Amino acid sequence: MKQGAGISAMLEKSFFLKWRALVSWGNVSLQVGHLVFGGVLFMFLWFVLGRTWGAEAFGEFNFLYAYAALWGIFFDFGLDLPLTRFVSAQGKGIPASLVKIKFFVVAIGFVLSIGLALVLRLSDLTVVIVLLLGVFLLSSTNFINGLLRGLERLDIEAKIGFLQKAVFVALAVTGVLWYEKGLLWVAWSYFASHVLGLAFTLFWAAANCSLSFARGAMPSARQSVMGVIPFWLIALFLTFGQRLDLFMLKGLLDASSVGIYSAGFRIIEGFIYIGAAFMTGFFPRLMQALTEKKSPVGLIRRSASFLLLISMLIALVNYFAAPFLVKALYGPSFLPSIFVLQTLGCALPLLFLSGLLGHALVAFGKERLFVLALFLALLPDFFVNMVAIPQWGVKGAILGFWSREVCLFCVLGTFYGMVKGGRHTHERGFKF
Repeated sequence: MKQGAGISAMLEKSFFLKWRALVSWGNVSLQVGHLVFGGVLFMFLWFVLGRTWGAEAFGEFNFLYAYAALWGIFFDFGLDLPLTRFVSAQGKGIPASLVKIKFFVVAIGFVLSIGLALVLRLSDLTVVIVLLLGVFLLSSTNFINGLLRGLERLDIEAKIGFLQKAVFVALAVTGVLWYEKGLLWVAWSYFASHVLGLAFTLFWAAANCSLSFARGAMPSARQSVMGVIPFWLIALFLTFGQRLDLFMLKGLLDASSVGIYSAGFRIIEGFIYIGAAFMTGFFPRLMQALTEKKSPVGLIRRSASFLLLISMLIALVNYFAAPFLVKALYGPSFLPSIFVLQTLGCALPLLFLSGLLGHALVAFGKERLFVLALFLALLPDFFVNMVAIPQWGVKGAILGFWSREVCLFCVLGTFYGMVKGGRHTHERGFKF
């Protein structure tokens, strides 16, 4: 009996240590705290804006905000991910070729984003321009953060990121509640907070000699473009997919419908930060395992189990708390958002696991498969929205959202199985 009890205790201890190691990566806890509490701050901001402005103005701001955020992906050009992968494997500075690409795409992006806003005759061009300037600063900060993630200095990104979010929310809420400010005030608050965030990030990186260039460590700028395009497309399709329902609601219905949908979606977006925080620690560890020729299968399986458990708990609590949250925080005019929040929340396990599978494909050097999966998932979302939104309104957008996430998870799962089954995943030369 004693021997059996001893074996059981050893197994329990081994299980506990594995899970503790999984969630105790260096500085990951700070990054989780940053993204989770940052998500809570943003939820608070959306509550204030929705309750103060009403569904129409709230929906209009969400539409303009989503437009600017989508161009932020163009500014990023997916450069932070290859920079993280490079620094994780090489431990060197920033390749000069990536810096050249960054300057070029930002210049082109500003011209195209403002030009398209003029063509589309967006409701408030000044708000759009200020938001775009803020997004540019955020993009620059994200680029430097790619270096910090590769160095496993997630604590720096977490501290500065939390400060930026706190400043943004504080400025925006103060202006809206006490001085009855509108969309432009919130846009300027967003811009000012990112000035602060970029300044602190550059100061820390320069003070710690982390801004040196790794000359000759990567191909030239022209050769690097082909390498970073898949990463850019990943970020673009991810962001566009999450905003497609908002855009189509605005085009097929009206701003009030966007406001009702956004009230629920913004809360879910806050929960997504939890999965994103985990990925910032998971990806460098996975890259390290591949570099050291270790099998990553165990790490991926434990991570999937952890994410599945967390996402199911969040989805369950969210479902039953949704009526109280919406009524208390948004007010009676947003009661239709209860159904939005409940149904979108049930998709969190799919969202978390798809993120894990996508990062695994990137680490295996199969980022083009991730791009293909994201593109394929947009197709049912678009066609379902085209048919369902005119018929069922906001519920049609929910149906489009679910069609995208189910398709994405199935395709990514299929691709991961093909890569994993083709040959050992730590051998980087896999070809179909």
